[in-house]
Amino acid sequence: MRFYCVALRLKLKELLRNKAYMVVLIILPILMSLIVSYGKAYIDEGSLKAGLWSDSILGNRISDILLEDKGINFIKYDTVEILEKAVATNEVECGFVIKPIIDEQKENMSFERAITVITSPATMAQGPLQEVVTATIYRLVAEDIAYMTLKGKSYMQVEIDLKNWIHQQVEGYYADGELMQIVFVQGDSKVIGATVQKREGILRIAKGLMAIFLMMSSLLMGVRLIEDRKGKIYSRFCTIGKGKLNPDLPLVGAHISLQTIVGILALIIIKLSGKEIIYLDLGEEVGLLIAYILCLAALVLLVSELVSSSELWFSMIPICIIAAILFCPIVVDMSSMQTWFKYLSYLMVPYYYLGGTTYLLGLVSATIAFTLIYYVVTRLKILRSSDDILYK
Repeated sequence: MRFYCVALRLKLKELLRNKAYMVVLIILPILMSLIVSYGKAYIDEGSLKAGLWSDSILGNRISDILLEDKGINFIKYDTVEILEKAVATNEVECGFVIKPIIDEQKENMSFERAITVITSPATMAQGPLQEVVTATIYRLVAEDIAYMTLKGKSYMQVEIDLKNWIHQQVEGYYADGELMQIVFVQGDSKVIGATVQKREGILRIAKGLMAIFLMMSSLLMGVRLIEDRKGKIYSRFCTIGKGKLNPDLPLVGAHISLQTIVGILALIIIKLSGKEIIYLDLGEEVGLLIAYILCLAALVLLVSELVSSSELWFSMIPICIIAAILFCPIVVDMSSMQTWFKYLSYLMVPYYYLGGTTYLLGLVSATIAFTLIYYVVTRLKILRSSDDILYK
């Protein structure tokens, strides 16, 4: 770790004298912070209101937990009609009807399709929402849905395995074979307006493209390290003492170590730009912003050192666009994909939608795989060239 610290310290001194880099260093985090702030500026803690109705033991247990939520004002109504009226008159932002599935439906209903959540708007993929649901009894899902989806008013259906999800949380209330249906009650889209949906779109696109950019930068780092062999980059990041190469750190180890650092920095940056900041006071928010800037500076420093060719940076633009379309849940509903492609997509989804461990493992795994493939192809080309020379 010592050689990383020495290399970063020397490079930082050099870059501090570079005015162009300092301008980028200052403007980029401020710009990203403004984009993120614009996307969540309309959210005030406790300002969102959601209605509830249920008439079963399990449904009432879920409602009781939701009513204890501090971030959203849940209100329980006596009938579905009163709840629908409250949503229609904008008394609450949205509503949840929690009810058992009747016997006639059970015949064609498997546990894989036990809970149906009709949310709004669309484009919230099954995997990310399902992960939030499994965290705690609807506390996080209520927060995430309300903050990021419910204000937009388009339809999306998500299905969750009741047996695996609810049994751990409310074991005493679980009746074997009981199926529950949670229906989202939609309000008037004219009342809500389109401004909120646009802001949410900007926020999600900014985070998604930022994560795609970080991943593509990381992949290019692997290319640069392989091409460099034991040249300038390897010498700078893999030395001890006065420029002596570290014999215990081979090229692959250096690449994996650097990749891990990039992944951790990327996670920290995306986490710091998340919605949790709305719960902080001014001092804590300023502290997070400073940490965000420092982490982004370190990341830019590392990426700019390893991906030094401007042609490589420009070549990432079409790749990022294609990757965003294929792998980002901003555009794609992963619930309609084949299973193998869905899991492949999970590796490419940023931390904002999945857990930090999943994102980091996916990031490192994808980069290692890419590097190994590139290395094999390069070796084959070298061997083929050697054979051609010998043949001639």
